[in-house]
Amino acid sequence: MPFLVLGYVLLFVTALAILGVVRIALSGARSERYLEASGVESPLALDHLPGPLRRFATDTRLLRISLEGPVFQISEYRRGALDRRVEDPEVLERLLTDVQRQVTEWTVQFERVQADHPEPFEDAGISASGVRRLTDEGQGTFDRERLLDPQDAAYDRLVRLVESMRRIEDALQRTGRVYR
Repeated sequence: MPFLVLGYVLLFVTALAILGVVRIALSGARSERYLEASGVESPLALDHLPGPLRRFATDTRLLRISLEGPVFQISEYRRGALDRRVEDPEVLERLLTDVQRQVTEWTVQFERVQADHPEPFEDAGISASGVRRLTDEGQGTFDRERLLDPQDAAYDRLVRLVESMRRIEDALQRTGRVYR
């Protein structure tokens, strides 16, 4: 009888070890796909900008890059590449809560910077009010269940927000006007 119990315990431990190996393999494959999709970031060219615009461009890039991870992960969930039973939903939930706070702070910063330096944003056709609409219209845009629901527009808003950030970076690097 003790050998039978020991046998079951060993089977259980072996099953847990296999599950751990599967999770590591899935995570590694997901990381490889993310790296392939993300490409290489070139350094920002901001020497022609005054200090506040430089800081804003840098903050925009950092936030965009931090948003690309959750966008990729949600995309993987939605197309079935991630097993919801194996992945930890609480990790994504905490990440999205943090990102929502950062986006809110960034949007306020964008409104201030655009009020003081409207030219580069006007040239690119980008407005803080347009970015604000992406987050305000989609109340709950950063809610995990809404992002994972293919019928909800929350994911599309998040993707458009990332695209807007990339356009802002590009606009601020243009040297057509001198913004000093």
